[in-house]
Amino acid sequence: MSTRKARRYAQRYCAKAQRRGDWGPLEERGPLTNLGAPHHLRHFTRTACNSVYAVMIARHRTTWGVVEQAQIRRHDGGTRIPWADLQRIKDDLFGADRTAAEVFPPRDELVDQANAYHL
Repeated sequence: MSTRKARRYAQRYCAKAQRRGDWGPLEERGPLTNLGAPHHLRHFTRTACNSVYAVMIARHRTTWGVVEQAQIRRHDGGTRIPWADLQRIKDDLFGADRTAAEVFPPRDELVDQANAYHL
């Protein structure tokens, strides 16, 4: 299958699974250092995947204390992730009793080079 055909198939598959809410459980895959990731991604200490989403998780010390950052991407490269899906991912990986926030930084600190959401 050509790359273009594979990408189109992934887009259709992900869109259908996302609409149905039938994207399976997020399976923990371990730290990226064990998966041969490039150096700039090695700060992510946990990963999880299912048929629609890939999530990379890192821990950071901040003025608020230790926080966990989740970078969430769709396998088909799509840019839209519905709020209900973000809530489900948060509940599955961090617990229904935890609070998550999406941060919108000042424009001069904005980095928008990937189709990813951060919680």
